[in-house]
Amino acid sequence: MSAEIGIDYYGLKNALKEINKIDPMLRRQITKDIVAACDPILTGVRDTIPMTGPTRGFRNNYGRTGWQGNQQKKVVAKL
Repeated sequence: MSAEIGIDYYGLKNALKEINKIDPMLRRQITKDIVAACDPILTGVRDTIPMTGPTRGFRNNYGRTGWQGNQQKKVVAKL
């Protein structure tokens, strides 16, 4: 089971759409800046995820309860 955390924001999608009509490069830069601002938070979350399974039964099991060890890569910021 994955955990999801969301931040509610209003008007950002419409604002980015309008900016994209005027200057697409500016819209891309704004998106990059927002994702870059989230990096310290994402790094902190990634550091708390262990590379090995929490118990011995999770190791080398790629089934429903398996721990693949690449869970840190799944922590991303999306707009």
